[in-house]
Amino acid sequence: MLKHEDPLIRAAALRVYTARQDDPKLIAQMSRDAHPAVRTAALLSQLKSGATKPAEKLTELQRIVNMGTSEERLALAQGLRNLDPKRFSWIAVELSRLEDEAVLIEVARSINGKREKEFLPLLARMLGKSRDVREQARASLVAYGDDALEFLAEELQSGRSTRSVRRHLPRTVSRFGGQRAFDILMQSLAEEEDHVVRFKVVRGLGKLRASDATLRVDREQVLTTCEFALRGATTILGFRVLLERGLARETEYATPASELLVPLLVSLQGKATEYVFRLMHVLEPDDDYRIVYSGIVSSDRRRRATSRELVENLVPDRIRGPLLAMIDDQSDAERLQRLRSYFDVPAAKELDATSGEPADDLLRESYASCLLMLSNAPLEAVARLAVYHAQELGFDMDTRPSVSDFGERSALARIRFRPRGPLVPEMGYGGAG
Repeated sequence: MLKHEDPLIRAAALRVYTARQDDPKLIAQMSRDAHPAVRTAALLSQLKSGATKPAEKLTELQRIVNMGTSEERLALAQGLRNLDPKRFSWIAVELSRLEDEAVLIEVARSINGKREKEFLPLLARMLGKSRDVREQARASLVAYGDDALEFLAEELQSGRSTRSVRRHLPRTVSRFGGQRAFDILMQSLAEEEDHVVRFKVVRGLGKLRASDATLRVDREQVLTTCEFALRGATTILGFRVLLERGLARETEYATPASELLVPLLVSLQGKATEYVFRLMHVLEPDDDYRIVYSGIVSSDRRRRATSRELVENLVPDRIRGPLLAMIDDQSDAERLQRLRSYFDVPAAKELDATSGEPADDLLRESYASCLLMLSNAPLEAVARLAVYHAQELGFDMDTRPSVSDFGERSALARIRFRPRGPLVPEMGYGGAG
């Protein structure tokens, strides 16, 4: 193997051979190999054996890290597992800043099982990379043990990670298993403001409970979060009904922005409803709410009826009424009317004013008010579309509403300013985590 025509095989053979026994003559011979990957493997073997002082090769190591070829860097990453991490951890740290996927995977693999604390931040950063890099980083973090779990808990709580990293923290925490991982995610459920991260938190909680139904759950917290989600879905429905009333009367309101805004609200309302079913799965994993939800969104009327019956019998009293109102087969106006008996909506005045055949001026004023409130939505896509649509129609959007404008009755105010406000995450039972 040491004489194989493939240089990557020669380099791998040298690493395996020198990991078991020191052979200065062979290492010296391989250091003159024509291929840079083999020479890099030989350099690392010299460092491991102590045949040369690290200072003598520091310049060469820095050159490989900073300007080396892909083959050299890959060989360097593969050889890290045979080096003393106390002396050479800096190599892993430097290589982890590269964008070379193959190198990053090997760095994560090479430090698997090593417990230097400086490895935790670099493994966390790798969670924001490609799926293959992320999976290897997760494996190394889990192998690190409890200290890695506490580090990830701090990352979730501090909010200092980049968004691309943060969105993969919940699933990584769930990989550790056990009550501590579950408690970390439950705390994040209460505090997290990013709707996508919250969704991933719930998915992680669901996976943990599905694998261990004995995990202790704060039932009150889960049900309160369900209520906020349903309140948020009701708020979205109220805005959508108001917009659709205007669109049904005024053809000029049908603009490119409205063609995006209304379907977006439909999607968010559905996703908020799905979120409730995911939370119920966390509460009662044996009831298989995934199947119940798939029936609710089915085009088959009988399946929907069966799922509705299951909801009526399985869901706790506290949220059963509003959840049934949200999923029953009925018009949006009827659905909203039932939901308003459970929740206040910020557009209540405008909804009441336009329920019949309002004058054109009143309809226009209510439509503009709706867009003004949506411009303050926490979801950036909704807010931007609302502002753009208002500009298309010539509405004045210079002054945006504040929490006081909505009053205590406003669910939108809660979405904006309460950490556990109504949740409208990007959902779907599949997808990468």
